[in-house]
Amino acid sequence: MLSCAKMIGIRSPFIYFIDPVRAEIVMEFIEGKNAKEMMTHDLAYRIGRYAGLLHSNNIIHGDLTTSNFIVGKKLVLLDFGLAFHSVRNEDKAVDVKLIKTILKSAYSSV
Repeated sequence: MLSCAKMIGIRSPFIYFIDPVRAEIVMEFIEGKNAKEMMTHDLAYRIGRYAGLLHSNNIIHGDLTTSNFIVGKKLVLLDFGLAFHSVRNEDKAVDVKLIKTILKSAYSSV
């Protein structure tokens, strides 16, 4: 799913090595701050653009929260462990509902 996201323009960590026997993944370290620590209107907009780009390509993240975005030189989306492909609007709505609930409850003043 990381590769699919990269192909549509979503910045995500580069995978260097996967060891299925040891259940290990070695990936790029992303320099920056967690989005949940620095939420602004502009950042919320950029997160929404990422969600729209994912969904327009039928990619459901599955855990679309501010904790899964790193803000550095570019916005980076992490943790595709629950991601899957779907054309169902209901699946896309679950992603949107989660991020909307988090933004509304944690950042109501932004």
